[in-house]
Amino acid sequence: MKRILRLLAVLASFVSLPALACGVWLLVTRDYDCEDLLVTSGMRVGVGVGLLGMFVVSNAAGYSTVRKGVALAGYAVLAVALVVALTMGLVLVGVYKMEARQVPASPGWFQTRLASTGNWNEVKSCLYNNRICSDLAYRTGGLSAHEFGKIKLSPVEAGCCKPPDECGMAYVSATDWIFAENNDYAKYAGGKYRPDCRAWGNRADQLCFNCDMCRDGFAKAVTSRWRKVGIFLIVISVLLIAVHAARFIILMSKK
Repeated sequence: MKRILRLLAVLASFVSLPALACGVWLLVTRDYDCEDLLVTSGMRVGVGVGLLGMFVVSNAAGYSTVRKGVALAGYAVLAVALVVALTMGLVLVGVYKMEARQVPASPGWFQTRLASTGNWNEVKSCLYNNRICSDLAYRTGGLSAHEFGKIKLSPVEAGCCKPPDECGMAYVSATDWIFAENNDYAKYAGGKYRPDCRAWGNRADQLCFNCDMCRDGFAKAVTSRWRKVGIFLIVISVLLIAVHAARFIILMSKK
């Protein structure tokens, strides 16, 4: 019995190591693609500290050899922490769409924040100042249209640095496009991003920063990153719940 308890404690420690690593990463990471303008830095710190706390409580409970009453209290604290982490993970992946709109970094929250013209104008300025499109132009300088078409662009690059494909524009460089000769705008500009074809400009401070496609690309980028954090929280919580539940049952069954 003691051997099984020790093995489960070691397993819990092993499973909790990614929580430690992810918590440290969230605490030391800096603003990425201007997302901190939407006030996600506090959320990053909160989740990071929560993961570090989960690591400490998980290991404290896993190696506890005290009386049942104390062990029960420790597992109660751990259970609350794991349920909170699991719930937060579900929110970040977008399970509770309507209810999660007030939770920072959830898909609905990003959608609401980016719908604000003021917020989006700040993000646009930040993206331009970060030279995302200038870096893309430098990185792809000299490439042909065929070669450029094979490059995998980030959602922000694809949305803000080039016009929509349906505009039928001719490639000159990554950030320089022209309407092809005899281009029938009505023919090529159908679909969701039709207005973006008129919003495009070859000036470095214009490009497609005023396009709906740029806003959607930014939303996709930040939502995708936080969705990965949500998936991690779900997986780590479920694994730790399973391991600690088994250990708790064995521990409580002892005389």
